[in-house]
Amino acid sequence: TDPDGLSKWVGTLPASASRDSAVTSLCEALHPTDPSQAFQWAVTMNDESMRADHLEKAASEWLKSEPAAAKEAISRSTLSEETKRRLLSEPAP
Repeated sequence: TDPDGLSKWVGTLPASASRDSAVTSLCEALHPTDPSQAFQWAVTMNDESMRADHLEKAASEWLKSEPAAAKEAISRSTLSEETKRRLLSEPAP
């Protein structure tokens, strides 16, 4: 998967279930290599359950590479308070 090409294409799509599906593919491609971008894309999802799932996956990876930035983003996110607490209390790698 080409995350750059996919990002450009997804950016042209109107909000819809199809776009959320495309964002899912993009997030899955980005989680391992660029979790901060995966997090930013996940924020744009309309489906609340899908958004929460991908925000959490991206946040878990992002905390490993850039804990300060990830914690700030997690704190401001739409994740549930319980999920925020769990992610923010994870020990540093």
